[in-house]
Amino acid sequence: MALSLSSGCFPFIIPPARVSVGAGVRLGEVPGSEPHATRDFMALRAGLHPLDVLDGSETRMVDVAIGYQGELPTAKSTPSVYGPYLELGTYPEVAHVSTAVTLKAGLYGTVDLLYRSLYPDAGAGGTIGGLVELTARTDGVFSNESRDGSVVYGSSAGRWAVGLFSSGSVRSFSDGAYRDFVIGLSARVPFAAGVVCCAWPRSSSAKAAHDEDDGEREAPPNRLSPAHPVPEQSRPEPAVPTKHVPAQPRPN
Repeated sequence: MALSLSSGCFPFIIPPARVSVGAGVRLGEVPGSEPHATRDFMALRAGLHPLDVLDGSETRMVDVAIGYQGELPTAKSTPSVYGPYLELGTYPEVAHVSTAVTLKAGLYGTVDLLYRSLYPDAGAGGTIGGLVELTARTDGVFSNESRDGSVVYGSSAGRWAVGLFSSGSVRSFSDGAYRDFVIGLSARVPFAAGVVCCAWPRSSSAKAAHDEDDGEREAPPNRLSPAHPVPEQSRPEPAVPTKHVPAQPRPN
């Protein structure tokens, strides 16, 4: 395998975060949009939640985050809205589903700094939402080795979660304001750090050159095929010895 595979190792770090995706509708026109523009959009949000690393975060009532969000319209007739946010959440409802899994529910609010595509001015806004999560801790060392020789080794700390949320927002710009409503899914990932060592096949050109070199070293000496036998060389006829007869004397 060492002759046919190459490898490389890469470190990785995953921060404790919550990401969410949802479908939204604007209750009013975004300032700068075309008349009768579509009001549907896809909402994306990703935030860093540092308190998730601490012990007991799966039952802790308070949560804080800093992140980035975006409202991506389904048509180009209305601007996209995006920007950073600060979040504060409180989750007083906690129920233990099992010894490891916990159900949490509560409310969160954000303060938003907003921008519109194709517009230089900034706006402001705020969001209030509700979130229900199934969550559990995941701490310790992990490792995995695949059949192709790739290896993942690392350590994690914090909690994972999957949840359902709904939220309402107010967006204000210098030339107008609007409101929107979003419903969607969210997921949390714990802090994780480690190294990935990958193995992959060599490039075809390198493999071909390697095979060609092996072929030149291992090729047997040229031999004539048995289908064309070498003709036997003709042997010279052995010399026949001649008997010497003495000459007879001539009569007088």
